[in-house]
Amino acid sequence: MDYIEREEQETVIEFYRDDDRMDIYTSDQTMITKLKKLVAASTEYEVKSEEKNSDGRTLTMEVLAPVSFLTLRSKRIERTMSDEQRTVAIEKMRQGRAAIQA
Repeated sequence: MDYIEREEQETVIEFYRDDDRMDIYTSDQTMITKLKKLVAASTEYEVKSEEKNSDGRTLTMEVLAPVSFLTLRSKRIERTMSDEQRTVAIEKMRQGRAAIQA
C-alpha cells in the first residue's frame, strides 16, 4: 500500500477505565506528524508500530501514551482583543520571529 485515501484516514484512541496508558492508532497524516513531534519531545510517548510505504513515508502509526495526557474540551474559547492589545501582540510576534532568524 503506497497511500491511504484522505476519506479513509482515521484516528482511534483506546484505553480501559483502570489503565494508565492509552493506545493511539492513526492513519491520518496530520495526526502522524503531531505524534512524531510528541514522541521526539517526550520519553512518555512510545511508538508501538509504524507502517511505511515504499518511499519511506509513514502510512500508519500506533503510539502508547499516558491516559493523563488526553484532554477533552467543551468548546474553543473566543478571544477578543482591543486594538492596543492586538498591536502589542503583533510586535511580540515580530520580535520572536526576529530572534528565531538571528
